[in-house]
Amino acid sequence: MTSKTFGSPSDILQVRPLMDNQRVLFNAAKAEALERGFDLMQDRTRRYVRRWREALAHVGERASVLDIGAGWMPPEVFDLLIGQHRLDYHAFDLDPTTVRELAELMAPVGLHRENFRSGEVSSLPFEKDFELVFSSHCLEHSVDIVSTLLEIRRVLRDGGHLFMSVPLGFDDSGEHLLFLGPDEWIALLAYTGFDVRSHSVGRVYIETSDLTILATRAPDGSIDETAARRLAEHFSKAGRTFLTHWDDGFVFPEGTVRNPEVSILSGAGTRACIDFPTPPRALILVRHPWSGSVRISDGERQIALDAYYHEHYLHGVDLTGFKRTVTVEVVGAGPLSKGCECAIAGALI
Repeated sequence: MTSKTFGSPSDILQVRPLMDNQRVLFNAAKAEALERGFDLMQDRTRRYVRRWREALAHVGERASVLDIGAGWMPPEVFDLLIGQHRLDYHAFDLDPTTVRELAELMAPVGLHRENFRSGEVSSLPFEKDFELVFSSHCLEHSVDIVSTLLEIRRVLRDGGHLFMSVPLGFDDSGEHLLFLGPDEWIALLAYTGFDVRSHSVGRVYIETSDLTILATRAPDGSIDETAARRLAEHFSKAGRTFLTHWDDGFVFPEGTVRNPEVSILSGAGTRACIDFPTPPRALILVRHPWSGSVRISDGERQIALDAYYHEHYLHGVDLTGFKRTVTVEVVGAGPLSKGCECAIAGALI
C-alpha cells in the first residue's frame, strides 16, 4: 500500500467496529508477546498502576476523580483507587458495555450508577466538581479535541488537575485524527485554559512513545478557542491522504536504505526529491537520536529543522503553502545527534 485516505470524525463514532478492531490488534500484540515469553497484559497493568500512582500524588484521599476512557479495570487498579485511596470515582467511556460492567463492579462499594456514563468525550454529562481528571491513551480518539479539552476544564474545580497521556505524533490509524507532537499538545492545552505544570516523554507502554502531561485549570479569561481550533485543524488527518515513502513521487538517491516503514537519507548532502500530486500539507519524518539537521525547500520557501529527539516518533513538518515539488536534504549532524540521518515515512496531502 502506497497511500491511505483518512475518514471524517463521524467514522470514529462507530463504536462496535472500533472496539472490535482494538481487540483484534491487542490480541495480536498479546500473542506475539507470549511467543517471546512475555506477559503483555501483566506488564501493561503494572505500568498503568504506576501511572495512576503518579496522578494520585496530586490529590488527597477520597478525592473526586473522573477517569476518561476508563476501559476495563484490573483488580490491581481497583485496589489502588478504591481500597487504598477510597476515591469518589467516576468513569466515562465510549463503549456502553464497558461502562455498565464498571458500574456493576463498583456498586458493592457504594458508588452510584450515575457515576458511570458513556458517550463521546467532547460532551461530558457531569457538572463542575472534580479535583482530578485522569485520561490515559484516550484523548487522541476525540472527534473534537478542542471541545473535549474545554469540557474537561469545565468539569474541573478551580485549581483542579488534568493528568493525561497520549501517543506522540503521526500514525496511520483511522482512530487517531490528530498528529500532535509535544509542543503542539502543550500549546493546545494553553489555548483551552490550562497551565501545564510538567510533562515527560518516554515509553511507559512498550509499544510506543507517549507524552504525559500534568496541567491545572487556569483562571477564567485564559481561553483562546479560535487559536486552539486553528491549531487542531492544522494537525488533523481527517479527509487527507497519507502517501508512504514508497509512492512513485518519492525519489531517493541510489544506495538509500529503504525498509517497509521509512527510507533513510544518510550523510550530509544526501537529498530526496518529492513530486506531490496536489499541494502538500505535511512531511512525515522520524525524529530519533540519529536524526540530523534537515533542509526542506520548494525553491522559494525553506524550512530548517534539527530533527533530533531523544525518543522515536513520527513528526509532521508543516508544508502549508509549499509547491508540489519539494526537496529534502540532510545538512549535517545536529549538536545532540548520534548520527546524520533523515528517515522519511511519507507525507500528508
